[in-house]
Order: sequence, then structure tokens, then C-alpha cells
Amino acid sequence: MGKKIREKSSECKIIYLTSYENKGIEIINANIFPEGYILKSANIEDVIFQIMSFLKKINADYTATDNQLLVSNGSQKFLIPYKEILYIFIMPGMRNSLLLQSTTQQIVFNGKLSKIKEQISSPPFLLNLKSYIININLIESFNKSDGTIVFKGNTELYIGKHGIRKIEDFQKGK
Repeated sequence: MGKKIREKSSECKIIYLTSYENKGIEIINANIFPEGYILKSANIEDVIFQIMSFLKKINADYTATDNQLLVSNGSQKFLIPYKEILYIFIMPGMRNSLLLQSTTQQIVFNGKLSKIKEQISSPPFLLNLKSYIININLIESFNKSDGTIVFKGNTELYIGKHGIRKIEDFQKGK
């Protein structure tokens, strides 16, 4: 299970709770790199203490750094590395709702695009579009005639012909 999780996200925190002492070497050899490996014991307080210690460490890690964006949609927090963000845009008809599309997931959260633009840097992000933030480094191609961007991984986004012109100007250094 850990290997499948790690294939989907290198950032996901994994803690193993097991009664198998010999699985640790197997996990290390599989390059899973869990946050912790806890052996079940007869002393439940010891297991709880270890779990709580790992959770405190993980919680401390969820503070945004210079190359990550922290977003929240209610009770869930997401720490997204900039290099994984394809785009962020204002959801039409939904006041203060933003959609973040990363290489691995899509997150809808409350916020203002102007506040996000203050937090992240350009480049690699194109910040001069009214309703979008675009990661220029992850654009595979774009179609001028229909105003569509294709990102790495074949995710598409329609931003219109005017938006495409702004991307071209940005790439040319204007």
C-alpha cells in the first residue's frame, strides 16, 4: 500500500503501524521513506505516545515554506509544492472559491486570488491574468486559435485568446 501511495505523491506522510519487525528493511529497500515505523506492543500507551510524536512532527511540517503553498478547504489543509501547481483560477459563479490544479490533484478552496498572488513568486507563475495563476514551467503547448493551454500530463485549461497572448508576451520577456 505504501508503495502505491508513494508513486502518487512524494510529499504524502506515511506512518507504518505493524507487528512485523522484519518489514522495516523491506520498506527501506522499496524507497517508500515513511515518516515513521511503529511496532505494535503489549503496552498501548507506548504505541499511542509514538503515534502522537509522529503526528506532532508532521503537523510542524505543515507550515508553508518559500516553495510551497498552504491552502485549506475547511478542516483539510494541503501543502502543495510550487513545482506541482499547474494553475489556480477563480471558479465562475462561486464567490471567493478557487480551484487549484496540481500534477496529482484538484482542490477547491475558499480564498482570494489576489492574496494567493501576494504569496507566490513570478517566475514561474504568470500573475498578470485577472482570473488565473499559471505555472509557465509546466505548459506543454497552447493553441492560439481556441485559447487552450495543454500542461504536462495532458491537463487542459481554456483561458481564451487574450490569455494566450499574455503567456506569449511573458515568454518573450515583455
